[in-house]
Amino acid sequence: MVQGKRTILVCFFQLKPPPFDPITLLVIVFDSERPVLISAVTPSQSLQQVQPVTRRHNTSKAQKTKPVGAVKPVNRQSRQHLTEEEQAKIQELKARDTEVRAHEQAHMAAGGRYITHGPAYSFQKGPDGQRYAVGGEVGIDPSPESGDPDATIKKMQVVRSAALAPATPSAQDRQIAAKASQNMTRARAELSSEKAKDQEANPGQIFDLRA
Repeated sequence: MVQGKRTILVCFFQLKPPPFDPITLLVIVFDSERPVLISAVTPSQSLQQVQPVTRRHNTSKAQKTKPVGAVKPVNRQSRQHLTEEEQAKIQELKARDTEVRAHEQAHMAAGGRYITHGPAYSFQKGPDGQRYAVGGEVGIDPSPESGDPDATIKKMQVVRSAALAPATPSAQDRQIAAKASQNMTRARAELSSEKAKDQEANPGQIFDLRA
């Protein structure tokens, strides 16, 4: 039978004819709004007297399901309750964050094996609660190679290139580049001095090419 949107289905099954068993009828009731009901009816009972046995259902899934209408708390910033000034500040911080990270990555890419650490960032919290990088640094070794002017020159060329790799080198970047240039100048002077001493110790021989 159908009652509005509710559906009820009743099925009758005869188990054993009398007089072999007092239970002669099995009633299965399906109700769309209730679990399945299974009842046994004897000849002395009517359907109104039947005490249904309710089938147990697994409710674990229902217990895990969030109640309808449940809303996760959202903070003020994520709901876009920001002023125009706060939104402008966020855009400024985002641009700065992108610039800082690109700056330090340029140092890292150019410094190669002479990079000692990094990048390390300093952060500022924006009106939206997010942290944005506003400063950073990468460690690099600008020291000369002791006793090897040629190796020092090659190393300082890399250090100088790494210091000036970003599109807009900072004042500190330019200082490191200047120091690397100074080390290169001294190394070249040492190298020239060593070559001059070698020439003095081993003067070139003069050959008579006349026939």
